Amino acid sequence: MNGVNSLTLTTQTEDEDDEGLYFERRCRAGCFPENSFRGGQKGAKRETQWESTCKKLSVTWKMLSEWDSSEEIQLSEVSNLNWWLYYDYKYMAHCLPAPELQKFSWAALGFPERDGKDSTLWIGTRDSYTPCHYDTYGCNLVCQVFGRKKWILFPPQDTKFLRPTRVPYEESSVYSEINLTSLTDSDAQKLSSCKPVEVTLEPGDVLFVPSKWWHFVKSEEFSISVNTWIELPDDSITRLQEAVMRTVINFAVNTVSPNSVSDLLNPNEMELLDLTESDLKDLLKSSSNQVSSKHTQNEGEILINQKADCPPVKKTKLMESCFIKSFDQLQTSVSCVEKLKPMKLTASADLADNFTYETEPPTDEKAYLKHLINAIGHPNVLKHISEQFLLHAFVGQRSVVIDNIEKVISHNFDGTVTKRDPFLQAAIFNVFPGRTHT
Repeated sequence: MNGVNSLTLTTQTEDEDDEGLYFERRCRAGCFPENSFRGGQKGAKRETQWESTCKKLSVTWKMLSEWDSSEEIQLSEVSNLNWWLYYDYKYMAHCLPAPELQKFSWAALGFPERDGKDSTLWIGTRDSYTPCHYDTYGCNLVCQVFGRKKWILFPPQDTKFLRPTRVPYEESSVYSEINLTSLTDSDAQKLSSCKPVEVTLEPGDVLFVPSKWWHFVKSEEFSISVNTWIELPDDSITRLQEAVMRTVINFAVNTVSPNSVSDLLNPNEMELLDLTESDLKDLLKSSSNQVSSKHTQNEGEILINQKADCPPVKKTKLMESCFIKSFDQLQTSVSCVEKLKPMKLTASADLADNFTYETEPPTDEKAYLKHLINAIGHPNVLKHISEQFLLHAFVGQRSVVIDNIEKVISHNFDGTVTKRDPFLQAAIFNVFPGRTHT
């Protein structure tokens, strides 16, 4: 396969040839952590099932492995007949002992320094899904270890049709207000100009998700996936934008009642309430210094990692030379990449009367605040705010610094892809020997 060997993403021993057996043994010994599963309802829903609206459930491995069976299983207030389960976005370093993390190596794709400690784990039952969003940092490699998972991807040019939102707020994630599990007639019409692609990953497939590509992910059956985020040289610019957004959100959540905070924040961002004025100042200072000095690694970045609640696997940086070398190796495998097929989005037949949302003015203060957050957090607006912040922050400093900032703005804040980006399209690699993707 053009020099690319198998990607070691299983935890097999001499007497274990099942990808899921190691997880089963671990979970039988200690089970999953309490309330670590997200539970959502199956079927068409008018609203996206955000993490904050899902149930938190405690699940055993035995129950999880039988969840997709036809026989009814009751868990607390939910049943497997109409609920799905998702153990999503878990750092593998928190799930497996250190010696086992080394077995999840990404070396075959050109990243020998990456293993389980830099990866996240996703285990879901049939119909479990991740809402449509894009990651503001870097790009993404996803390996399907067990089962099948459907991906719908949109290029960055489709952003204007996808109604981007920063509510619920999660650092480095921009969500779509459109619920792809249940498209209304009006949403389907709005998306008719989009150019989505669709692929169903099977065991052994690795999907390359380019920078700022939107993606909606749904388990077709019980599935296990492992991913790692690959940093890009220009992520420092995005970090400044995210620092600005984080400051805005901090101000917003401190103006609403405690009962309303959960409407604005993703559950993993509640610690944002504890950020002090000094924390925010340091965050803005360090992120702007990164851009002005064109550093990809510095003390400011370490501070951002410490202050932000985003997973460390998304925040860790590589030196630029490592990035270029690694993607050169990826490019040697282009001939084994499957071209993803275009798809057409249609309204959900399961949605009662093909419900259409009416455009109405906000009815309460929370709605107005949400619209304000989305206006400020819109990618185009946030880009210009960050640009102006940089110019104001360095007024009066050396002309060479200002010149550097203006170059950064002119070349990177215009939304174009730099020449260093080796892939403009999503790509799928087969990395388990002897299997062809169908």
